[in-house]
Amino acid sequence: YDRMMREEWEGEFGDRRNEIVFIGAGMKQAEIQALLDGCLLTDDELEGFRKELNEQIEMEAALRFREGDKVVCRCEEWESGTVVKVGYREADWPVEQPDAPYQVQLDNGGLIWVPDDDDAFVRAA
Repeated sequence: YDRMMREEWEGEFGDRRNEIVFIGAGMKQAEIQALLDGCLLTDDELEGFRKELNEQIEMEAALRFREGDKVVCRCEEWESGTVVKVGYREADWPVEQPDAPYQVQLDNGGLIWVPDDDDAFVRAA
């Protein structure tokens, strides 16, 4: 892995590389190439990704807790637990819904997400 990283890393996202091999007769290379090229990000899409990534990094840096921190969370009662993910999101959340600051594994076995990094919802244990 280290050798590959030294020899093949390129630019900002150098570790994001895929190779696809097609084996068969009578394939239409130009059509396949055009379809695959259509999957690539445009410059505007890449710039949007960079902006969102930087916003996410800044948001996570401003949070009070890190993975592994012991906290208490406001459920029906205050429950103790451990932060297991910073910058959490459910797969089915709408794109416009921001990430939750934390996912917490409660000591009682529950797994929750915290809606806001505020003492009303989560505090240091």
